[in-house]
Amino acid sequence: MKHLLLCLFFVSVIGATQAQRLVFVEAMSQRDIHVEDVSDFDQEIRFTVRLTNMSHDTLEIKWEKQIFKQPEEWITQVNDQNGIYLPNVSSNFGLIPGIESPVVIAPGEYTEVTMNVMPMGTLGEGWYKLDFAYADAPGYSLESFEFKVHSGNPDSIYTTSRSEITVYPNPAIDYFEITPNTLVDRVEIINVVGGKVRSYHYEHGQKYSISNLPSGLYMVSLVNEKTGVIKTMRLLKRTIRS
Repeated sequence: MKHLLLCLFFVSVIGATQAQRLVFVEAMSQRDIHVEDVSDFDQEIRFTVRLTNMSHDTLEIKWEKQIFKQPEEWITQVNDQNGIYLPNVSSNFGLIPGIESPVVIAPGEYTEVTMNVMPMGTLGEGWYKLDFAYADAPGYSLESFEFKVHSGNPDSIYTTSRSEITVYPNPAIDYFEITPNTLVDRVEIINVVGGKVRSYHYEHGQKYSISNLPSGLYMVSLVNEKTGVIKTMRLLKRTIRS
């Protein structure tokens, strides 16, 4: 019985991995945006994610919005093919929001989901996340993206806290980026046996290519030339298949 349950578990994991490749999810806008002037109350800052159906079936997708931080005056809304949602709506599908309006994507087609941030004339910083999952399997994360908005002094976009530094997207397909910071000088990619497979000089806004690396788990080490490794994070490299 134990062997049967174990086999079923691995089959379910493999099935989930294959299902994950049915949709190609990509950010269509910058992930870190700086705005110096927010005096216009009609100003909107948009983060857009495109979802492409690479399967032969019609798919239904759920999104979920998370707000880690933002000034209380700011307003954040999500809009998709079904319309624009009120600021207090955190998802398009589920019992808690009381909404069942999944994003429907036909085979070979794509759709876009946009998060609109309105500073309402107030300086500050916003940090957000959009999670995507299949509507019929909401507990399984398809992809997630973090976005940041900074206003005021341009230097504020560079964090000095190692705890705030992340790599994204993660999982990644062709490239990854790093949270703008003043700590990192070099980026190193390590495989599962401890071998260094890539080394990059850190630059703000740079996309670090991993397109020709085999799929699998890697470690990304962020190095400061004076103090050494300041943080190491896991990165999952994926390959999209039709």
